[in-house]
Amino acid sequence: MTPPPTPTPTPDAHTHAHVTSRALLFTLTAIAVAFGISILFDLQRADHNPFDRVAYPLMLAGVAALLGLLIARPRTLPIVTVTTVTCSGLFFLSKLIYLLNSGNPDLIKDELAESFFWLPGVYVLSFFVPFIRAAQIGNIIFLGGVTLTAAAYAFTHHRTLDLELLNALIQLSLANLTFFGLARLSHRLSGHYARLATHTETLQHLASTDPLTGLPNRLHLERVLQRALHPDPPTTDPAPFSVVYIDLDGFKLINDTLGHEAGDHVLIDTASRLRSCCRAHDIIARISGDEFVAYLPGIHQDMAEMVAYRFLAALEPPFTIDGQVTHLTASLGISAHPDHGHDAAALLRHADSAMYRVKSEGRNGVGVYTPDSGEREEHHRRLARDLRVALDRQEFTLAYQPIVDLPTGRTVKVEALLRWTHPTHGPISPMTFIPLAEANGSIVPLGTWVLNEACASARAWQRAGFDVKVCVNVSVIQFSQPAFVATVLQALATHDLPPHLLELELTEGIVMKNVEGVRATLDDLRAAGVGTAVDDFGTGYSSLAYLRDLPIDTLKIDRSFIKDLVTDEGPSTPAMTLVEAIIRVADVFGMTVVAEGIETEAQRDALRALGVGCGQGYHFARPLPLEGLLASLKLDQPADSTP
Repeated sequence: MTPPPTPTPTPDAHTHAHVTSRALLFTLTAIAVAFGISILFDLQRADHNPFDRVAYPLMLAGVAALLGLLIARPRTLPIVTVTTVTCSGLFFLSKLIYLLNSGNPDLIKDELAESFFWLPGVYVLSFFVPFIRAAQIGNIIFLGGVTLTAAAYAFTHHRTLDLELLNALIQLSLANLTFFGLARLSHRLSGHYARLATHTETLQHLASTDPLTGLPNRLHLERVLQRALHPDPPTTDPAPFSVVYIDLDGFKLINDTLGHEAGDHVLIDTASRLRSCCRAHDIIARISGDEFVAYLPGIHQDMAEMVAYRFLAALEPPFTIDGQVTHLTASLGISAHPDHGHDAAALLRHADSAMYRVKSEGRNGVGVYTPDSGEREEHHRRLARDLRVALDRQEFTLAYQPIVDLPTGRTVKVEALLRWTHPTHGPISPMTFIPLAEANGSIVPLGTWVLNEACASARAWQRAGFDVKVCVNVSVIQFSQPAFVATVLQALATHDLPPHLLELELTEGIVMKNVEGVRATLDDLRAAGVGTAVDDFGTGYSSLAYLRDLPIDTLKIDRSFIKDLVTDEGPSTPAMTLVEAIIRVADVFGMTVVAEGIETEAQRDALRALGVGCGQGYHFARPLPLEGLLASLKLDQPADSTP
């Protein structure tokens, strides 16, 4: 498979090198001035120190040479840094050895006072070393040298050692040990925060990037649209822009006949062709399997149509996959701001409606949103009305999907999944009816019903001897209700379910909506013994701050990253990198990790090798009715046993 484009490196490394170089230039200049002043004063003294007469000019010349090298060739920063630290340590040790062997106790005490003030400088210089491990080794060598030298002198002169000199050597050793400890702690903290920053940057990049094509994903696109609609600073007349919704016609047939690897090649090639039709500041995003969206800033509807036809023309040449030639067309829909909407969701929805109209009229064309394109919206409105009575008509059921321990394969949790069978339209996808329920307010009673039904089912399998957690998804509206915690506790009490057997799954959008309010609710749930998990982690905000501040027990890795984890050619580097980063973050904050959407043995084995503890997906089991789940649990583990 062709690898996705490599992301452009950020300038952080260059900025860090520039700041370090400036700081080291200042430090070397200060050292050179210090040696120069010492030489001038030493020339005026009658009782000059022979060591200083030789060493100071040599050090001045060396520092000046390093200073010149750094100015002339900034890329020599690592060499200059290591040389400066090494020479500084050798100078200090050499002077200490010379003084202790001079045979003049008064000179030793006087010079030690002068040398003592240079002691912190050696440790401060170690912070300029570009490799933390090398800096720590240098500190250890310097500490050992100073301590051994002082100890050897005290041991060999213990009969004649002046008490004041002994005190000076002890103070020097203790001060050296203190500075060493502080420097070592600082280096460890620097390394920790550097690794944490790297993980954060990786998560932020991968969370906003499609791992297959390297294009921005839906999250990134929505953020761009929000910035365009609400510019900073605010303006009463935001600039116009257009949105083009692109859906590949017949892409499923390519996957079914040529295989998913061939489909991936087509998607990567499609992304490249679409990108070639755009300006540098336009955005092409992949928002689902075979759907792309183009954001065209500053372009009105008529110009957007011209760009859309360029997209169609770019897709006309055949795709060649392993010697096989296949053709592909696309259906495109356009919506324009401000004519067709004033919020991101409406503009995407209207472009999507226009695209579906093109598909219904024969595909391979371009359509612009008009009010009659909104037939699907009218269908959704009818569904929203039916939702209000569906609960009373007992049209909802729960299905249960096991979550297994990857090392043993035993079920440790079960996720409760809501299903709606409409009397006219049949099964309705949760992706369709959950947003409708949130919009018309029926999500609150529906969520309460799900919570009670799940607790009743969990109590049923507990009575059968299986202490397996039930996991219940919670919507942002439901979670925001003032009586939410009381509702949870009431459900537990009604069905006599121990709190530790209930885990609530929240989206990242919930936990980021009002961190202080969310923290209070989560604290109450944890105090009651109820567990919490962040669902679809990696597709939302992916901020480490809320993981640090909120009492969350589990991170669930979104299925979109698991899908691309392993290909026919081996592990996928971007997806593996994201999963490894999430595992490390979870370890830092003491959380467990669950991988969603595991469909193959290869995915399971890769996740197990990475250290992921639990997983769920069709590889283990499809969602089951309660009776089917109980039968599965009986086969999975003996009754009256704790998983």
